[in-house]
Amino acid sequence: LCNTEGDEQRMNRNLETLMQKRVDGLLLLCTETHQPSREIMQRYPTVPTVMMDWAPFDGDSDLIQDNSLLGGDLATQYLIDKGHTRIACITGPLDKTPARLRLEGYRAAMKRAGLNIPDGYEVTGDF
Repeated sequence: LCNTEGDEQRMNRNLETLMQKRVDGLLLLCTETHQPSREIMQRYPTVPTVMMDWAPFDGDSDLIQDNSLLGGDLATQYLIDKGHTRIACITGPLDKTPARLRLEGYRAAMKRAGLNIPDGYEVTGDF
């Protein structure tokens, strides 16, 4: 288990260390801005790899990805179905695709229900 604290160089050092220790496989949770080194991954083509949430390169790996658009829509629709009409959305940073899609899902559910989104009801936070 490695935590990179958002440091891409640290991530690649950790990957290199794990590969040198001959791990049986990798489960990687990456971001759009921090990607595993293609060079490192290509040097160890037999190590099974599963990417979560974001697949930054065309490699030989499986991908687990959520449906952020549907998630934002379903969560908002659930509150609407419970009778709530003043619903805010706190997103992650909008330079991240999952945050943008969740916000889009929220907006779609609100529009479908005919509910206005007052100023200040959409807030950008940090994941």
